[in-house]
Amino acid sequence: MEQASAAQAAVAAVAEMAAGEVPAMAAMAEMAAGEVPAMAVAAGAPEPAVEEPAPPERSGELARYVRVERDEDVPEPDPRAVDVVVLDMNHGWPNLGHDSLVHSLLEGDPVRRREEQRSGLFVRVLSFDVRRCGMVPEPPSGGRFAIYLGTGGPGHIDPACNDGQAPGSQELREDARWEQPLFRLFGAILSDPGAALLAVCHSFGVICRWTGIARPVLRGAEKGGKSSGVLENVFTPEAAAHPWFGRFARSGR
Repeated sequence: MEQASAAQAAVAAVAEMAAGEVPAMAAMAEMAAGEVPAMAVAAGAPEPAVEEPAPPERSGELARYVRVERDEDVPEPDPRAVDVVVLDMNHGWPNLGHDSLVHSLLEGDPVRRREEQRSGLFVRVLSFDVRRCGMVPEPPSGGRFAIYLGTGGPGHIDPACNDGQAPGSQELREDARWEQPLFRLFGAILSDPGAALLAVCHSFGVICRWTGIARPVLRGAEKGGKSSGVLENVFTPEAAAHPWFGRFARSGR
């Protein structure tokens, strides 16, 4: 029972990151049902920084952060660990986003940390290198993973456009074979009421391609062209009125 309690606490913590205690799967379900207003998605350039998080924290002798670039990198399940998946979409590019997301999962919720200390259970982050290494985790039906968090990343949202020369590719050459396995994972998460996916930036654009809800295009010169860093986002009237996305447009969110 204590492991179930810790898992539920971890699910709640990740869901709250999405928008004010709204479960991430609710938004994904709405996208699949066509209830989310279409948005233009543009790939953003990452900022240079460290590639990996700081040295992983440990609980006893068990690492709380594991990098997965090969099948053999996936650690064995451990009864003390609630494993949370990070879908790393950075293709090996230096960035700040991946590191921030990992540390938010490991350190960002003091309530959950107290629960970990009380129960002896803890969150362990497994970061799968999706685009560069083709590593896609098992679906929630496997019984191990229920929480998935997708990162941002460089290049065009459509991997077939990343030939190293096309506008928006950012000189990135990409093997697109990871995409269909990832789409199957999205479908499995959507069909599982106990699973959740929070998609950030590039990952959100990939979900838009999967659902067909929006067509990712490069931002034109009239809107400032391709961008990097921290920018303001302007919502369409439909997005501002939406019960889920509208929360981001309100003061203080």
